[in-house]
Amino acid sequence: MKLQVHSIHFEGIENKTVEIKLNVPGQNLFAKEQAKSFEAATDMATEALRAQLKKFKVKEQEARF
Repeated sequence: MKLQVHSIHFEGIENKTVEIKLNVPGQNLFAKEQAKSFEAATDMATEALRAQLKKFKVKEQEARF
C-alpha cells in the first residue's frame, strides 16, 4: 500500500485544497478536499479516504467468500 499527497493548491488566503492518492492492490483511492486551512482540508481528505478504504476492505472480504 502506498500513500501519496498528490498535490496541494493555494487558491488565495481562504481556500486550501489537498489531494491525497492511496494505492492499494487492485485499486487507487483518491480524495480531494478544500478548506480554510491545510490542516482542516487534510483531516477531511483523510476521513474520506478512511471511508473509502473501509468500503474497499468489505468488498474484498465479500469477494473471497
